[in-house]
Amino acid sequence: MAGVASNLSFFLRKLGLECKVIAKGTNPFGYGDDHYPLWKTLLPLMYFLTYDVIHYHSNTWLRRRRLKHLDYYLAKQFRRKTIFHFHGSDLRVGHMNQELHKIIDHLKIVLVSTPDLLDFFPSEKGVWLPNPINVEMWYRKPRVRITEKLVVGYYNPPWHAYSERIYCAERIKSAIGNLKRKGVNVEGKPVYGKLHMEMPSYYSSIDVFVDKLGVGWYSLSCCEAMASGLPVITYVREDLRRFLKGIEPFLISSKENLEENLEKVLSDEGLRKQLIQRGKKYVLDIHDGLKVAKSLVKIYQQA
Repeated sequence: MAGVASNLSFFLRKLGLECKVIAKGTNPFGYGDDHYPLWKTLLPLMYFLTYDVIHYHSNTWLRRRRLKHLDYYLAKQFRRKTIFHFHGSDLRVGHMNQELHKIIDHLKIVLVSTPDLLDFFPSEKGVWLPNPINVEMWYRKPRVRITEKLVVGYYNPPWHAYSERIYCAERIKSAIGNLKRKGVNVEGKPVYGKLHMEMPSYYSSIDVFVDKLGVGWYSLSCCEAMASGLPVITYVREDLRRFLKGIEPFLISSKENLEENLEKVLSDEGLRKQLIQRGKKYVLDIHDGLKVAKSLVKIYQQA
């Protein structure tokens, strides 16, 4: 889940809590290292029986028909606090939502990583927990410029339909191409499949980051880019902008007016500097991992 569990565990341990992340399967982006360890085990029932809080990300451990959700029911039997935390497709894909419906009905609190996911729950149950960022990890090396060409970064996953619906990569490429034809000194630098530890270097090689435009809320990558000192363009749904509390740390753009907004950012150095300052402050205020972990401890106490 984009390293959210590992980041939360890292900062909970900084607060003095004992915390383990139990990973089911592998991830292709290299999450989990000496600072963010992942424990892998076939049957982690000992943890479900000995820890005070069981924090599930997206689903229970046991999902086969005969033993489905047995770990959850054991945790409840032993009066462990249980938290479910959802991140996107785990709710947007209908069958997953239906599968967990009975469990969700009995939970006092359900965490979501983006406010648009609150639509799936009654208002008194859903809680937005901002994705935690280790701001010390993100830096921006000084660019050694050969030309004055500005580089625009964006995600371009290999599967076309998903890429277009969520990331709008073709629309971004089209906007960059049109600006080139208009004489703007710009080039695109798509990324996908890099290890997480390689991303700081990628952010250091671009001047502007265009986040996914097809969801309605900014991504974890957007936070990393802002923490790295980049101006960011992204899309936030009109009804969700209240969660920004009057602050726009990025330039909000739809895919329809992306070309116009991208040209505005590329042509105005003053605007880029403003976005950089606002973005860094926003990440420190809202997504700093230690602040998020402290909020999470309070949620554990209420669950």
